[in-house]
Amino acid sequence: MTFDSRAYLRDVVNPLRDQVGALPGDLARHYGVEPGMTSTEIADRLGKVREFWEQRQGGSGAAARVCARMLDRDEILRRDHGDRMHSPDWWTSLPEEEAPEEFEEDFEEDEEPEPVKPVAHVERLRVTVTAEDQDSAIAHIAWHTPPSGRVSIRRSPVPPVWPPGTPVRAADLRGFGEPLAGDRLTVGPESQIAVRVPGGPHVYTPFTLDDQGGGVVGEPVSAGVADSVQQLRARRTGSEVVLSWIWPPSINLVDITFTPADGPVQRRRMTRGEVAEQGCRIPAGAGGGRITVCAVTRTRDGDLLSAPRSVTVEGVGGTLTYRLPKVGGPLSRGRRMLRVTVDRTCEGVELRLVVMPGNALPARPDAGETLLHFTGLRFEAGTPWEVPFTVPRHARPGRLRCFVVSPRGIRVVDPIDEMKVS
Repeated sequence: MTFDSRAYLRDVVNPLRDQVGALPGDLARHYGVEPGMTSTEIADRLGKVREFWEQRQGGSGAAARVCARMLDRDEILRRDHGDRMHSPDWWTSLPEEEAPEEFEEDFEEDEEPEPVKPVAHVERLRVTVTAEDQDSAIAHIAWHTPPSGRVSIRRSPVPPVWPPGTPVRAADLRGFGEPLAGDRLTVGPESQIAVRVPGGPHVYTPFTLDDQGGGVVGEPVSAGVADSVQQLRARRTGSEVVLSWIWPPSINLVDITFTPADGPVQRRRMTRGEVAEQGCRIPAGAGGGRITVCAVTRTRDGDLLSAPRSVTVEGVGGTLTYRLPKVGGPLSRGRRMLRVTVDRTCEGVELRLVVMPGNALPARPDAGETLLHFTGLRFEAGTPWEVPFTVPRHARPGRLRCFVVSPRGIRVVDPIDEMKVS
């Protein structure tokens, strides 16, 4: 009897392609053994069928997997029954308890994945990155809060492979980038977060989270740090401060922040053309403060800010005049009054009155013995400020002197004829 490989593939192998577990059906049919075959014919047929399995099991597709399973089961049968499989009686009268053991492949059916509930993705992020130093920066991120309200922002070196709007399962989401953690602020329909990030360019991608731990990909934004201005200088002209700096070739825009010693912070944004045409003048007033300049690069994904460059502006101090009159007449025995007047209002004044025995004037606040020490004083223009004191006996005769420790810039007028104490 001739073995027809095409018919065997069509009638025996192909019907088993979708079977899971033990191969069903008649064992004789699987081996191509037909009724009336002699032992020689059965041995020949088993050889041809096994050769067919060997040739097919190395390929791809469902038929190859069926042939591989046939060979696995055949190995068990040959081990247990050997040449008895060549006997016609073995195929027709095999006892129930000796029924051939069928190979059962370990197979776990894939569970039907739970569908991801459709959620809205974040269409637009606003990212502003401000450098703190060469190694770190602060990323300010804002987005329109979706209806679900649960958004995870993840930082990565490259954009995600999924286009915006693609549902991503929990395992894939956990494997992408690094989540940003920080306190969130909700302002109307918008959410905001500010986090410290490493220096250099990064991609920020929002994911709207679903109930299964996955999420929907939003639109990624690339953001980094711009080049800084160089050689920032400040020159005071009366109540104004004139700024100058060297522009980086790639920069045409700057943010300028003036933090005064007293009063609200002032901010402005200027272009290279505006600075060239009208200069950069800051109304600093008399108190002084600190000025910071950040270079800005505008991109489709938001503003890139440079590391800040700062300069301190000294205040224009007023004049403090003090008197040291005796109290109590000729027998006052070292009793005096410190009387202070200023020509303009001064705040946050630290004042120190010292005495030094002998005829030399104290040259510094830490010279001699401190008699009075005040901090945080406020002097009103035209309003005298007074406090009595007594010079101890061991410091007489000596010299008195009053010092303004801070703020810097206040000119002190000494009462030369009242500084000696006896």
